[in-house]
Amino acid sequence: MHEQARLSRSHATLGQIGDLVSIEDIEKIYPTSASANNAVEVECANPRCNVKVSITIIAPAEAKKDRKITPSSHFRGKHIDGCDRKPAQTAQTSSTVSPTQPAHPLNTGIPVVWADPGATSPGTGGSKPGAPGQINPSGTSASGRSQVGAGTSQSQSQRVEKFAKAWLELTQQARRGQPLEAHWNTEGTYASAFYPFDYLNTQTMLPIGERIHTASVVSGRASNGDFHILLKEQTASTVPKVVIVDAAILNSSAAGRTLGTQLTNQTPQAQKTYLFFFGAFHANPTSGQEELTVAHRYHFYVQT
Repeated sequence: MHEQARLSRSHATLGQIGDLVSIEDIEKIYPTSASANNAVEVECANPRCNVKVSITIIAPAEAKKDRKITPSSHFRGKHIDGCDRKPAQTAQTSSTVSPTQPAHPLNTGIPVVWADPGATSPGTGGSKPGAPGQINPSGTSASGRSQVGAGTSQSQSQRVEKFAKAWLELTQQARRGQPLEAHWNTEGTYASAFYPFDYLNTQTMLPIGERIHTASVVSGRASNGDFHILLKEQTASTVPKVVIVDAAILNSSAAGRTLGTQLTNQTPQAQKTYLFFFGAFHANPTSGQEELTVAHRYHFYVQT
């Protein structure tokens, strides 16, 4: 999956050296590959690889009418063997593709298949490995390319960030009709995949299971290299809801570092910050809290 890279030179808008940057953030600033590569220097997001990568911007006008794969912008480079950002073999077109149902040729930017980062090589792309037992249920590679089958193409992503940005752009009605395929999302829509604390019941989160949760921040503290972040609920309950994030995961983005500083200094701006995070809450009998520990840096996104 090559939707993110790491800045090898600071950029006034995108961040400092070492910050992770997403391809869609570059797309917002630069309309062509040439303009992007002239202004932005990036390397592989995997710190064990660190090879220089180039930026490929795919504009909607470049999409070919008869393509079976929806093109999307991406980073490309010659990665070292074993790098989890090295593109996988391109999916083959099914021989049963219906000519009456062609793939949509335009890049909508909305991923519809969840590709679990826990299915990649352990420890090669994040501060923490994926949670044990996690698999890629769709049976697809995590190459960042679209799937092909039955005449349709399905855009996939490993990053909560990309799904969150798509969710924010959709109306409530559109979320109920927009598909999102994941083994944990049995109803199969964006509406069922997300659990917003702002307007859903949070008296107990234990029956909810795995979801992409979103909530604003009340407060936080650092403990043994982790940040324990108290989440705001629509109706306060007697059991606090806390998301636990490794400091390295929080610090992997400029927005995360800013949040970490706010939490450390207990500044009120933190309460205006929204988090998106994937996983399931569990009861901690020692703390009396319901807690969710972020298992992978792709499972966490700070909305800016």
